[in-house]
Amino acid sequence: MVRACAARRQGRLPPDVIAELKAGNRPSKMADDEAVVYDFVTELTTTKKVSDETYARARKIFNDQQIVDLTAVAGNYVMVAMILAMAEETVPPGKEEPFKVGEK
Repeated sequence: MVRACAARRQGRLPPDVIAELKAGNRPSKMADDEAVVYDFVTELTTTKKVSDETYARARKIFNDQQIVDLTAVAGNYVMVAMILAMAEETVPPGKEEPFKVGEK
C-alpha cells in the first residue's frame, strides 16, 4: 500500500484506485496486465499458491522469467513488510501516515 501511495503521488495511480485499495477492495478499473498482477499476487499471498487458472492468465501476458520476477518482487515486499512490522517501524518524522486510524 505504501507503494500505491508513492505511485499516486507520482501520478501513476488514480485516486479512485487508491481509495479502493485502502478499502480492501479489488480495483474496478485495471488494464489486463494490472488485473493479472493484482490477482496473481493477491492469490499467492493469501492462499500461499496460485491456481492453474490464474497462472494461465499470467502466462498469456508474461513469459516465465517475468512471472518468476513478479513472484520475487512480491516476496520481497512481503519480507520487508514483515521486518518493518517486527521492528515496529513507523513513518519517518514529518511524513504522512499512508492510512488513517481504522483504514486497512
